[in-house]
Amino acid sequence: MGGIGIGVSGTNMQSYPNPAAIFFDDNDFTFAFRGILGDTAGVASWPYLPETSISGMFVSEMITMGIDVTFAAGNPNLDFDHVDMFQTSTLQVNFCAGYGPVSAGIGVSGGSVRQRLDVVMKDVPDYFMQTMLSKYDRVVNSEYIQVDAGLMLEFRQFHFGMLLDNVLDKDGSSTTFTWRSLFAEAGIGAYWSRSEYSARGRMNNLVYSAGLELTRLFDRGNVGMNVGGEVKFRLVRDSSVSVRAGYSAEFDTFGSGTVTTGLGVAFRNVELALNLQAPIGSDPSLKAYGTLLF
Repeated sequence: MGGIGIGVSGTNMQSYPNPAAIFFDDNDFTFAFRGILGDTAGVASWPYLPETSISGMFVSEMITMGIDVTFAAGNPNLDFDHVDMFQTSTLQVNFCAGYGPVSAGIGVSGGSVRQRLDVVMKDVPDYFMQTMLSKYDRVVNSEYIQVDAGLMLEFRQFHFGMLLDNVLDKDGSSTTFTWRSLFAEAGIGAYWSRSEYSARGRMNNLVYSAGLELTRLFDRGNVGMNVGGEVKFRLVRDSSVSVRAGYSAEFDTFGSGTVTTGLGVAFRNVELALNLQAPIGSDPSLKAYGTLLF
């Protein structure tokens, strides 16, 4: 939904999942495998500076477990022919419990970042050679641990969420817990969803959804906003077509945010999506998502 993430968790594997949302997932057990192909420096450099990610996640009634491996090119020089390469590996576990319309959850994740500096990148084969076959000899933030905590409330067609992101966070060479780490990246969100059934009955309907979030509430100067919406046309029970849009920005620079537009297609256990992210004042970037569900 255009970058909205505080209110959701599970198979979509958003950037800021709320572990409390597992309680409201209708699926008892789900396996999800996801691949992402995008670019890291805008479409002007495509396809020489791509970003690839492979994720796997298991979702049950009270717990999710996932692993994510990402390769990305960053810090390009002016000619885009030398970059830094990053390999990030993350393992995440979320626990959730609830009663009636209220749920609470906690998420623990950890991993490491490996880096190679000043890597030659002149064409597409260079990316695969440098990511898959070359050794990453510099370790950054090795074996870090991050803890998130969340709450959610359901009221008819609305959900309200709160997320304390990075309760435990990496600071230099140690993991810290301070009042700033507890509240600086706190976020809240409100979400609405409604289904309208057509004359053909429950097998053909429109699903409307929208969300508004405030992020980093207590981080002075960096308070942000995410707003997004999606319309999904469900052809049959396991097939749908969706259109989404969103906007993300910090309040101090509200006119210099990022616009997201996207299309999605789902057929049985396969979901595909193409999102265009356009930071105002710079080159747009592309991200393509593919998800396989069981």
